[in-house]
Amino acid sequence: MFADWMLIWAAMAGPTGFLIMAVVTGLVWTQKRSVERQLLKEQGEFESSQNIIIGDIHQLQKDNALGRIENRLLHDMLQQSNLQGMIDTVLRAIQPLQQGAFIAFFRVEQKERFLLAAQRGLSTITKNNLTGKSISFLQVKVKEHHANCSLLVQSDLQRLLAPYLTQEEYGRLGQLQGFFMHAGSRPVGVVVTTRLFPTGYEQDVQIESTREVLGSLAVACSYAYEYESHQNELHLSSEILSLRAIMDEDHATPLKMLEAFCSRLMTILNSQRIVLFLAQPDMQLPERPIIDLGIKVHSLGVQKRWQEYERRLVQLVHGQPDAEYFGTRVLLQNDLAELQIESLIGSALVTPIVRERGVLGVLCVTRPESLAFSKQQLELVQWATEFLADTIVKTVNHAVVVRDARYDALTGLYNRRTFEKSLTSEIERATASQQELSMCLVDADHFKKINDHFGHQAGDDVLRFLGRLIRTEVDKFPAEQKPIACRYGGEELAILFPGQGSGVVHGFADQLRQQIEVATIVSEGITVPVTVSIGVGALTEHASDRVGLLKATDEALYVAKKSGRNCVRRAVRAEVVVAS
Repeated sequence: MFADWMLIWAAMAGPTGFLIMAVVTGLVWTQKRSVERQLLKEQGEFESSQNIIIGDIHQLQKDNALGRIENRLLHDMLQQSNLQGMIDTVLRAIQPLQQGAFIAFFRVEQKERFLLAAQRGLSTITKNNLTGKSISFLQVKVKEHHANCSLLVQSDLQRLLAPYLTQEEYGRLGQLQGFFMHAGSRPVGVVVTTRLFPTGYEQDVQIESTREVLGSLAVACSYAYEYESHQNELHLSSEILSLRAIMDEDHATPLKMLEAFCSRLMTILNSQRIVLFLAQPDMQLPERPIIDLGIKVHSLGVQKRWQEYERRLVQLVHGQPDAEYFGTRVLLQNDLAELQIESLIGSALVTPIVRERGVLGVLCVTRPESLAFSKQQLELVQWATEFLADTIVKTVNHAVVVRDARYDALTGLYNRRTFEKSLTSEIERATASQQELSMCLVDADHFKKINDHFGHQAGDDVLRFLGRLIRTEVDKFPAEQKPIACRYGGEELAILFPGQGSGVVHGFADQLRQQIEVATIVSEGITVPVTVSIGVGALTEHASDRVGLLKATDEALYVAKKSGRNCVRRAVRAEVVVAS
């Protein structure tokens, strides 16, 4: 209507009216366009705000979902009754055994030194490579710091772990991420993983989420380690008191006291063998340790190899003048392999017993399993060696004198004087308790010819071999019936068997004879053939007293020699006959 009115007015007004009408129309159109543009702008701003709000809602929903995932994991972690369960829960959530992926948790043992404590997805080879191996993460720089869990530089981590991984795992190094867990300035552990938590999110979000979860685990580890440290200190004090108590007890000899001390120490260290060598003035190791405790293997060859390995380990610290060697050496699978020790011993601890910068002796602890010694065990060994250093100075000379007075230096068996005392006491005990008592005499055949043909060194080597073999065989008996073996004179060896009849001893003697017959004895590069003749006698069965037992056994040995040697003969009351 307004436009119609303007046309009528312009027609009545002439050219001026049409001009005015054009101006007014232009103004109205401009205003309309301005209003339209404003409306479009406001609509665009509204739609943009709406998109932002929708995006924020979606992000909030995603954050809430992420929070729920994290909270669920933290809840599951805190539901565990022990620290290992917490660690396993977290590792399982981050790495649910996806093909080819792996995750590993390294627990702090010492500052910047870590041991593998848990893993998922690692190959058996890699686990063996890392088990018991102390890893230093000091050379790995921190990329991003965090309150309780910092991100490590990926390239440094890859270089550190690459030597331990298989080829397949090596191909995953590009995905490897490392997290340094700490509580304040105290290191707690390191987690390395090829997979982040949770799936379906951008890597930055995953890293942050993984770090949050591991940060919570770090706090739990810190409290657990503190409690564990307190308990270990109490346990360590208790074990020290138990070792001190052994020294305060009454012992028949100082040597028995040292044996009891070392036996208890071996048990505390969860080890199978412990030996103690005393240093000699010429810095040479003695042929035998003064203390030799633990498992005994049935095979003489295996026993000799184990003892040779122990000597090899002891040589690491024996006679070394440098101060750096005056400390405990812990050797695990890889370290032992470098010493060409690849069987029998899986882990070893060797420590010198030092006083005034001199080595008094060396303690060697071994076990078949490749297991690291704990910090508490190492602290106990340090205390024990310091305590032994003082004890040895006070008692070892007497202990050596006592030992030398009882043992034959060449064969390692008791000497005749000790055997005579044992024979008297065992006969008295057997008579009083009406128990069996037997003995045998072992004589090396044609020993003079061995000395004449191969030399006296060969004769000594033969006697050493016979002594080692007999010691090994008698050690297989129960402690309460353990035979008493000695060098009776020259090439003649005697063995007393408490609680055993002549039948058992005859079987033992014949088995011993067969072992000697097939043995290879090498002296200065020459193989020396050896056989033995053995006589067997028994109290009550063949004699009624000490003199009669010695006579009956000696007569049985005489018959064995007359029967062609390399045989066993058993005595009877009135005469000597061939045993069946």
